[in-house]
Amino acid sequence: MLMQHEEIYSVGELAKATGLTVRTLQHYDNIGLLRAGGRTEGGRRYYTKRDVVRLTQITIYKSIGFSLSDIREKLTDDPEPTELAKVFSMQIPILQKKMDDLHMAIAVLFTSVNLFDIGKEPPLEILAELIRTTEGSGLTEWTDFPFDPALSHMASSKGLDTLHGAMGFYHTMRELLIEAIALQSSDTAADDPQAQTLAGNWWENVILLMVNDTPGASDALLTVNSSRDQWPVADRKLYEMAEPFIESALAVYMEKNNLQLPVKEDDKID
Repeated sequence: MLMQHEEIYSVGELAKATGLTVRTLQHYDNIGLLRAGGRTEGGRRYYTKRDVVRLTQITIYKSIGFSLSDIREKLTDDPEPTELAKVFSMQIPILQKKMDDLHMAIAVLFTSVNLFDIGKEPPLEILAELIRTTEGSGLTEWTDFPFDPALSHMASSKGLDTLHGAMGFYHTMRELLIEAIALQSSDTAADDPQAQTLAGNWWENVILLMVNDTPGASDALLTVNSSRDQWPVADRKLYEMAEPFIESALAVYMEKNNLQLPVKEDDKID
């Protein structure tokens, strides 16, 4: 029953507000997924705020990839804000993994195009295998890694303690690792301009980012590196495939630019 003064929306208004089509909303009504709140005296469907909340749930679940039958089981009528927050929070890791998969594929495509542009043949079979082996893996798999508390302070000082910051760093590293594997597989020399561009990006986006004054962070980073058996399998494989080429290119880059690995003041020997 429509309460007095309750705000209502026509099917057209709701479609315009949500970006859905009128036909989609009518279909949801016909299959019982989103029943119209009622009909006007003229027989037209109308929707209430409660229906809008239900449609919001449907839209979010559908964007994640759930089928309409799965969505029907997950919908909650008159949900409390805390209940909705819990339900939506559970979907964030799922979307993160999808983002990681998409970013991996995009990085492979960019790397391939760049190699074509400089007249090199990208190792398509190797790159395709990387996409397959990393599918479904991503940043969320590092959640259970036993990071030292010192790294939490370091991450905060570098802006990596937010989801946006952490994913940005993670995706940048993956891009560089993929590029290194592709260049290595294409028999690119360590002093090649492409290899040196890669080394410069690794220096700027990885090594310098790890420079910090947080007590214990340097030792904690070494511990992470020596604990590779606890890394997510896909990321460990990616890193170890790229590591030899990155080290070779980086050695040339540092010599050419008269650089040394950063050392904290209290680590220097008088």
